[in-house]
Formats: sequence, structure tokens, C-alpha cells
Amino acid sequence: MKNNSHFYLIGDKISKVYKAQPKYSAIVLATFVGIILLSFLSYGFISSIVIIVSSAFAGFLIATMAYESEGLAKKSNVSGESLLANTSEIIASYSPATQKCTYISPSIQTVLGHPIKDLKNYYDLSFIYKKDKASFLLKLNKLKEHTDTPLTAVVRLKRKFGGFIWAEVKAQAICKEKNKIDSIVLSFRDITERRVLTLANEDYIKELERKIQKFESDKTDIDQFAFIMSSHDMKEPLRTISSYSSMLESRYKDQLDENGKEFISFISTSANRMAGMIDEVLAFSSVRSKTTVIEEVKVNEVLDTVMRTMGHSIYKNKAEITFKKLPTVVADKRQLSRLFQNLIDNAIKYRTNKNPKINITCTKKSNQFEFRVTDNGIGINKEFHDTIFDSFERVNSSMGIKGTGLGLAICKKIVDNHEGKIWIESKGSNQGSSFCFTLPLLKIEQKKLNNEQCKKKLTLESSNV
Repeated sequence: MKNNSHFYLIGDKISKVYKAQPKYSAIVLATFVGIILLSFLSYGFISSIVIIVSSAFAGFLIATMAYESEGLAKKSNVSGESLLANTSEIIASYSPATQKCTYISPSIQTVLGHPIKDLKNYYDLSFIYKKDKASFLLKLNKLKEHTDTPLTAVVRLKRKFGGFIWAEVKAQAICKEKNKIDSIVLSFRDITERRVLTLANEDYIKELERKIQKFESDKTDIDQFAFIMSSHDMKEPLRTISSYSSMLESRYKDQLDENGKEFISFISTSANRMAGMIDEVLAFSSVRSKTTVIEEVKVNEVLDTVMRTMGHSIYKNKAEITFKKLPTVVADKRQLSRLFQNLIDNAIKYRTNKNPKINITCTKKSNQFEFRVTDNGIGINKEFHDTIFDSFERVNSSMGIKGTGLGLAICKKIVDNHEGKIWIESKGSNQGSSFCFTLPLLKIEQKKLNNEQCKKKLTLESSNV
């Protein structure tokens, strides 16, 4: 029974192989008949039977393995098709000879909504936007010259029910012979989200460039205005007003009552203040428009020069200015001198009823120098710490102290020109202030390079005047 069951199973297997793959069964049968004839002609009866049985079993095994391997191949093809159908990319095989696709993956339905049954309608790449398709096909022609280098492009793909997506296309040439393209494998990947962000950034950059151009235009207008002011000497009418008001006061002071004398004083004071404002505007424009030429500067020498320049003001207000050994920095000497002059003048101007005491110190911190100009003046409340460096900002204007509101704005611009920072530290009213600023530690090589660039720019500016 056991042997019979074995023969039954073998027979059943042969039957299945025959039903499923008759071509393999036919091959085995033909081989089997040939072996029988050859065995009876060449060997005895018993030997022939052994050979026949062995050959039959071997043929059965060959047919079974062929059947099962083809089954696995079919399963593999089904799995591959399923994978391509569910992938997020569209894969296509393009023939340069016919300029059409020979294959498009079923994933086109997932990505674009085009039915799988209509795939052949898109073999001409009609799912690519017309304008994008024309430029893309031109790029594909370049693969003939560079078959080893994949081509990348960005195109728009049309959805079935309207709209489009942005896709990145990668094209790789397949060559059976050297430099002879047999087909091109195309992969389309959805990059819509990334592309939208890129376009948004491009719009932002364009808007930023527009604002920069407007700013540069405004800056040019201000510089031209300052040039007109300086070249036409707009202070001349003010000097005339001041001169005639002084003459009026000296000649007719006996005929003027107190109100008349007060009016003349207002005229003279306003004219002088306007002249000071013009000087500050010119200084501010000069700092903004002129190129910063950096060099090695000894800060002590700069402060000695500032002390001599401000000698009268220092003596008149009995100001005490102290500083010890200060470093050599890489900076624009003219601008650095202006920076210290404005900060010292500010400390003297906004003093208390005590004699002004001003101390200048410097600390080296990692890659920069930090300077402090500390005074014993009226101080400033915290809410004004951020706005005090704005143009025409006068926090203490109600105190009747003369000023234009540009002194600290000039200081900020000078520090900005040197890529430093400036800020104020003050605990409040009548507690003094510390104006702090940083200057970067520049290497000598960088200084020389910057000087060369600045000299070239100055030469160009001089030639355009």
C-alpha cells in the first residue's frame, strides 16, 4: 500500500505537470521513448528496465523543477508589478528611436490619477505639460553625447482631473553597445511641496532685492542732498541771519523792550542750532557714504588728538577724562576719532551738577575688543536704551540741552562700518552711563586685502567726481 501510494503521488504530480505545462511533458515523453529504444537495442532486458526507470525519474524531476521555476518567475513578475504600482515614483522606459515609451509603471494612477487601462495613451509622454515636454525632449537629446551621466530636470505633470504636480525627472541611458542608446529609463518624483517653498523663497528674495534697490536709491538721494548742502554752502543764509540779528541787538538794544530782545535771542539761537544740524547731517552722510579704510591705529594716540581738539570744551566744563594703556586696533582712524569725540561730548553735555568724570577702558574678549566710555552724568532709563541710537532721537530734549539727535546715530554707523556692536548700560536717572562698543580683531592679512579693495573703490569714486 505504501509503494502504491508513492506511485500514486508521482502519477498525480506528473498529471499536474502535464495539465499545467504540456510542453515540458512532451519533452520528457520524447526523451523517455528514445531511451527505451536505445536501451533494448544496446543492453539486456534487466539493464534496459533499470535505465528506463532511472531516466523516467530524472525526466520527472527536470519537468517538475522547470514547472516550479516558471511558477516562481510568474510570482516574481506579479510582485514587481505590484511594487511599481504602489511606488510614489512613475517609472518609464523611453525609446529614442520611436520617441515614445515602451513601458509606464502602473503608479501613474496613484500619482496622477490616470487609469492603468489607458497607459498606452501616454506613451508619447503627453502627461507632461506641453511647454515642459518640448524643453525636456531637447535635454534628452544631450544624453547621446554623455551616455554615462544621468540627466536631471524639473517638469510639470498633468493630473487626470485638472491641475498639475511638480516632478523631478532623472533620465539614465541604457546602452547595449558603447555610446549607442537602446533605451532611456525615466523616473518622475513628486517635488511639489519643495518646489512651492522654493518659489516662495524666490519671490521673497525678489522682494528683498527690490527693497535693497529702493534703499540704495534713497541712500543716493541723501548723499546727493548732503553734497548739494556742502557744495552750495547752505549755512551762508544762516550766517547772514545770525549776523543781522546780532547787529539789530547791538544797534537798537536801547529801543527794544524785553520781548524784542528775547525774540532776537531766539532768532540767533535757532540759526546757530540749524548750522549745527547741517554740520551733523554732513558728518552722518560722510560716515554713510565714504569707504572705511582700515589700518593699524593706536587708540591712545587717537584719544590724545581728541583731547586737543576738544580742549576748550573740556576746560570750560572742568571735565576729567582718564584712560590707561589702550590697545592698537585695526580701524578707520578718522572714524574712530569721531566716535570717541561724540561719546566724550555726549558725556560732557549730559552731566549733573557735578564736574564730568569720564573713564575709558578696554577689555580683550576672544575675537574682539570691548571699549567702555563711562561717565557720572544724568544716566538714562532702560526704556530708551534701544532707541537712543536712532537718527534725530533726543531723549533729554526737555532739559534744554543743545543737540541735534545725530551724535549717537553717527557713533552707531561708525561701529556698524567696523562690523561691531554698540549699546548703553545705565541703572537709571543720575546714576551715570556706560557706552560700550566692540571692534573685531582683524588679522593683518585681512587688513591688507581690505585696504587694497578700499583703495580701488576710492580711485573709482574719485574718477567719477
